[in-house]
Amino acid sequence: MQCLGRHTLERKNTPELKFANKPKFGFFIPVRCKNTASKNICDQCTARLERIPALLERWNGTMQNQSEQIHGLIGEPIPEWSRLYKSPYYESKIANGWIVSEESLRIAEEAYTIVENIDVEMAPRKKIVKPIEPIVEPIAEPVVEPVVVKPVVKPVVKPVAEPVVKPMVKSIVEPVVEPVVQPKKRVLKKKVPTTPTAIIEPCQEEPIIINIKVEMIEIDGRTVYYNSEKGKVYDMKYNYLGRYNKRNDKIDSTYGDSDVE
Repeated sequence: MQCLGRHTLERKNTPELKFANKPKFGFFIPVRCKNTASKNICDQCTARLERIPALLERWNGTMQNQSEQIHGLIGEPIPEWSRLYKSPYYESKIANGWIVSEESLRIAEEAYTIVENIDVEMAPRKKIVKPIEPIVEPIAEPVVEPVVVKPVVKPVVKPVAEPVVKPMVKSIVEPVVEPVVQPKKRVLKKKVPTTPTAIIEPCQEEPIIINIKVEMIEIDGRTVYYNSEKGKVYDMKYNYLGRYNKRNDKIDSTYGDSDVE
């Protein structure tokens, strides 16, 4: 008969399905063990089941590396420490207002129904297709052309000379008084202020950019970014924390960041 061990479909301890309003957290999809067994569980699942109490004691009741564990047997309740779909962990998050999209719920429910039906032998594992999120094109803002304000030049009004009144000629000749001509006023044109030009010194050195490939995992109950090439661990703001000690499942902060001089 087929083994009744319950596993996660995902590998590398990374859940495929996420909570819609908590995208940093997810839950695993159940799958039935493909091995055959003389009773109800194969030898590999038996060995995994026997080491669970020691692991729970080591991690204070929590379970790391969920994809490497056996999550109980088909037909029996899912363990408290499990993060499978419909586990106590999953149900508590839903009760606290965490949301699952319709597509993620359909994938998880379909897998759960097939796994928990003991009379049905499981088909070969299918690759999980993540729900495609709609692409929202950004709306281009209208380009506002700058308005050039031309300076207003007031027309220059030239003074009009007053007419000269000639004196009347009498029998007695009187001296002719020439009228005093007022000098023309000098009109000064307004100067249009110019915009000062700032001189910016060029940058002498260009910043050094290092691209580091990371994946999001959980270490000792903490969600972090992990670089598998160098074993480096970063927090969610990409700050260096240390090296990943896989044997103890801890972050060793005694190592410095080799990428920083």
